[in-house]
Formats: sequence, C-alpha cells, structure tokens
Amino acid sequence: MKRLLTIGFALVMSSCMTAQFDEYEKDAGIHFKKNSGLFMSCLTAAKARNPNTAGIAHLSFKIGHMGGVLDPEVTTNGVTDPKLNSCLITQATTLQFPVPPNFREDAMVTFKVPFYLTPPATTL
Repeated sequence: MKRLLTIGFALVMSSCMTAQFDEYEKDAGIHFKKNSGLFMSCLTAAKARNPNTAGIAHLSFKIGHMGGVLDPEVTTNGVTDPKLNSCLITQATTLQFPVPPNFREDAMVTFKVPFYLTPPATTL
C-alpha cells in the first residue's frame, strides 16, 4: 500500500538556550509523531472524498508558554480541499505539548509541518 502522506516538521524558538531548544525540539517532535493519527484521519478522509487529491498541506501553529496550540493555519500547494484544511486545524487545537523550558510568558515556539499527499499510482 502506498503511503498517503509524509510528515516532517520544523520548530523555531527564541528566548531559550540552544541545548534546551534541541531537547525541546526532540520532545515536541516525539509528541507530535505520537499524535500523528489525528492528522492521518484528515488525510484519509480527503482521499476518500477525492482519490486524486495530491499536493502539500503546510500546517503551522505556535506552542504557547504552557504547551497549548495557538493560531493554527494551513497553507496548501496543489491541495484544493477546504475540509482537509479545517480538519487539520481542528486536530491541531486538540494537542497539548510539553511546557517549553525556561520560557518567558510572552514567548512562543513556531511549529511547521508539511503533509505530502501523493497521487494514486498509475499502472502501465
């Protein structure tokens, strides 16, 4: 079975020492991957609505000083399914990340995740 998606991520953090950021990036990434099934359900539903759905959906959000998700948004390249965007945003808001270390109350971590939706395989 061909994979519906590939997940990658990048974090951008300020006001934190590099070693602490590296450890937090690892913890946040593990937490996100453990919860990736939430997002897989969105992609599976999009493929069910239209098997030819293909492209990249970029989910970005901020992780607040208490670990909550703030300001989620989706930008896409080639994907034209508004229900997919809505589902990704809804699922993101359910996540609760570990509290970032030595974090000022007004600081935030930016989390960016591309979801790659592949077209159906063609047979020759």
